[in-house]
Amino acid sequence: MGLGLEKVDHPLGHGFEIKAKEIAKGSGWWKHNEEKRNSLRELMLSFPKQYGGTSFLVIIDKKRHINQYAVPIPPHEVAFQYMFERLQWKLMELKDEAICVYDQTKFLDDDLHKASVGLMRDGSPVQYWSEFYGYVSGKFKIDLIKEFYLGKSDNSIGLQVADYIATFGYQYFRGGKPNNCGWWQTLVDGLYTNDGKLDGHGIKVFP
Repeated sequence: MGLGLEKVDHPLGHGFEIKAKEIAKGSGWWKHNEEKRNSLRELMLSFPKQYGGTSFLVIIDKKRHINQYAVPIPPHEVAFQYMFERLQWKLMELKDEAICVYDQTKFLDDDLHKASVGLMRDGSPVQYWSEFYGYVSGKFKIDLIKEFYLGKSDNSIGLQVADYIATFGYQYFRGGKPNNCGWWQTLVDGLYTNDGKLDGHGIKVFP
């Protein structure tokens, strides 16, 4: 798709990236090129469905999370756990295996490596209330994600698409989930569903 962007010497993912937050803010060059800005946003958000992929969106309300628990787990670790669980569900459905490539963030890299090893080795802790059994605590096996790597988003179109989904998911929820948000359905069309259900599956909101 030719967008006619200025001063673009390399294709997206070949050492070049247009950050999702630049498109979300619409500042700088994008302020005066609204049509191209909207076209790029639509293109990036449509990739999962268009190419037979599946996306997941985890939303953590950091303020509620911190206020609700005496010793809250860092929000990025909570989001990471929920994302691994949902990827495991999809892999079970596909009867397949995968590796996970995560966008590199220097100050979180060690935490993410530690979290990934713990989840793949020990499983994900699960607690819930059952009317029959009462309080149930156990582990959800994460055995179909075989390896975890960190990558640079300017070298990966896949990581860039993930950034757009995360950024615009954040914009949508921060904006109070507006009814007139035209691009939201494009994002939702690529999200995972289980028996037609989206909440708790393709979208996980916590707490």
